[in-house]
Amino acid sequence: MKLFGRKPGGWEALRRLDKYNLGENFSTRLAQFLRETDERDLVLGNPAQLARALRLTESQTLRLIALAAHEGVFQVQWLARCPHCGSLDQGGGHSHLADYTDEPVTCQTCHNTFMIQADHTLNVQYRPQPSLRQVPAHVSDWEHQAALVKQWGLTPAWAMLNLEEFRTYLAELNLPPGQSIGVRVQTFWFTDIRSSTAMYEQLGDARAYELVRQHYEIIFKAAQSRGGYAVKTIGDGTLGNFSRPVDALAAAVEAVRGVAALKAGDERPLRLRVGLHTGPCIVVALNGRLDFFGTTVNTASRIEAQSTGADVVLSEPMLHNAEVRQLAEATGPVEAFNVSLRGLSETQTLYRLKLL
Repeated sequence: MKLFGRKPGGWEALRRLDKYNLGENFSTRLAQFLRETDERDLVLGNPAQLARALRLTESQTLRLIALAAHEGVFQVQWLARCPHCGSLDQGGGHSHLADYTDEPVTCQTCHNTFMIQADHTLNVQYRPQPSLRQVPAHVSDWEHQAALVKQWGLTPAWAMLNLEEFRTYLAELNLPPGQSIGVRVQTFWFTDIRSSTAMYEQLGDARAYELVRQHYEIIFKAAQSRGGYAVKTIGDGTLGNFSRPVDALAAAVEAVRGVAALKAGDERPLRLRVGLHTGPCIVVALNGRLDFFGTTVNTASRIEAQSTGADVVLSEPMLHNAEVRQLAEATGPVEAFNVSLRGLSETQTLYRLKLL
């Protein structure tokens, strides 16, 4: 068996990973794993198996796969699994999200239809580049692949798509313009500075923007510390997404309190308005970046307008989450109120978590 195949550059590609500080003697340990692992395990490499072998967390392993794809060590592979019978897509893994339709697909085994969803029916795998290890181009032993899934499970594609390294280095693997992929559940926040227009007029553009810049640092740090992602800035506000509702609430509480520590010219604290909502959405690629659309996103933006800047306003689905409810009740008083949100036909029950 030849570890680096017939093409030059395999070792150099591995060594380039050392600059990312993935661990002591990392390239050597990864080389050993690729040398000793059954080639059937590498046709559609399982992130959990790789994590165990290299003593990494899931997050660290996905970061490794993204960076390794960027450096020419791995290929990222996407694999669909039927939610009805559990069968794997025997068309094999795909290296580009564009290979998946945004229309219902039919399972070849049970013939039921399902949607490709990044957090439910689509999963992320990896495959070594031929310069590192020659493995079959196509899966031939599906019984072995099914056994691997039983042993190691599957990692939802969304765990990779929502990773900073993926969005930064692998933009070419994003969805093509005009195509979308569904996400079954995602939590969003919208934030904005209360009375920011008056602040600019009172303090002048330079001083006001300096406060805005500092408030962005607080928000981005709070989101990242809880596994969230600041998708984009909107004026003086932000749109952020989280995979777990409780992480979104914890980050929101941290952000509101952190921004309140900033003082405007008259020593009044800045106030950050935050609204949280959770539910399904679609993901698209705009300008080489992932962005989100759908009723869940639109509702979250309307909820933010109900915040006073001394609280976090949560939707009813947020409070239905047991972890969210527990954290909210342990943090401060929670008051329910009914409101009609612009553009939505039904009256909404929202919850105000008072913080300041």
